[in-house]
Amino acid sequence: SPQRKGKEAANAAMDAALSVNERILRDIAACYAEPGAGETAEPQLDPAALQPGKDKLMAICSKLGLSCIAPRRKINVMIVGNHSAGKSSYINWYCCEHVQTTAVAIETSGFSFCTSGKKRETLRGKATLQLFEHLRHDLKGFFPAIYPGLSTEVSTSKERCFNLVTFIDTPGLVDGSFHYPFPVEDIIVAMARHTDLIYVLFDPIGQALCDRTMNVIERLNEQHATKMRYFLSKADTVPLERDRQKVIVQITQNLSSRIRNKHAFELPSLYIPDKSSTGSRYEGDMGRYGEISLYIPDK
Repeated sequence: SPQRKGKEAANAAMDAALSVNERILRDIAACYAEPGAGETAEPQLDPAALQPGKDKLMAICSKLGLSCIAPRRKINVMIVGNHSAGKSSYINWYCCEHVQTTAVAIETSGFSFCTSGKKRETLRGKATLQLFEHLRHDLKGFFPAIYPGLSTEVSTSKERCFNLVTFIDTPGLVDGSFHYPFPVEDIIVAMARHTDLIYVLFDPIGQALCDRTMNVIERLNEQHATKMRYFLSKADTVPLERDRQKVIVQITQNLSSRIRNKHAFELPSLYIPDKSSTGSRYEGDMGRYGEISLYIPDK
């Protein structure tokens, strides 16, 4: 029919606009559920309802009483660190757009999802959960307190591999009397189940001295050690190589008592070249903030 031919032409045009990696991720996701079907409900044991050849993997697991998490069409990268460790600045650098507010004061007080889309827009609260429905099950224990702390920034940027990545910018962690409106440590651990990589940023000032940050790292490392990558951010603020080495040693010593994967441990030094201090000896040196991108495949 003309309507069917029109739909097929539209699908062909959409396929042509996708990169090879995007088409691969789309086809993998299609093996788990029908496009637009959303998340499968809680598993309900019902083997008699199985329809071989018709059911997708999510439906099969549900009818067998098994829990199954479908892979996302994008790589999910969660960024954790002290207040003012450079988490939001890294996201802005990666997508070459000012999607996250950065300042010396605490700017990210909630969980901000940064992803690529067809138009620039901002989503709040429940709208974020509708877009990332796979998080609903693990976060429902924090409703409704978590709603004001969820937001999504949709960018049209196609820089680097941003169209294949969703960044989760977490609240800057601080000690003392600072009050979070929700149990931030528990929520970070709950979200980690749905991430592919976890970046932990340490800045030269805060280092690994924040107890709240170290507690989160210890809990994440228990279940997600292979996902975690550690970095010293804002390396250009340390003028001497000798001082930078001391900072790295101090961070490593504090981490060694908290994490298990002590072999082949790496702590690369990073900075954003455009924001580096004039005359910094690291000027023009890195691969560094480029180095953090090596963990996300290039096109």
